[in-house]
Amino acid sequence: MKLSVDQVEREVARLWEEEARRSAAARVELLTLVALVSEPQLLERAQQVLSEVVKGLPSRTIVAVWRDGTEPAITADVELHRAAPGGTPCGDAITLEAVGEAREWIPGNADRLALSDLPVCIWWVGD
Repeated sequence: MKLSVDQVEREVARLWEEEARRSAAARVELLTLVALVSEPQLLERAQQVLSEVVKGLPSRTIVAVWRDGTEPAITADVELHRAAPGGTPCGDAITLEAVGEAREWIPGNADRLALSDLPVCIWWVGD
């Protein structure tokens, strides 16, 4: 489901609350991992790598990708990382997609979505 960036934190909270009711899982996240994906064809690979990383280091991941376009826009998708399908959550996954000049909005939005008072690690994917 595509969300506006303003809806991301509310959706993350809803997903964790739903998970807590279902499995009593605790929310543990040690840092924010930001992947800046310079080529859309690398998006899936970046998401796979981060899914593996969070299994051992529970984290929030923010993957940002940009595409050409004339109408600037930025949207987000949100889900929980899981150690195995249907298993215990090990972080939340946010994907930002910017179109056109909205690419310039990525740094500010990634900063706003990073977990406060925890380290942030940035990975440039591509180029």
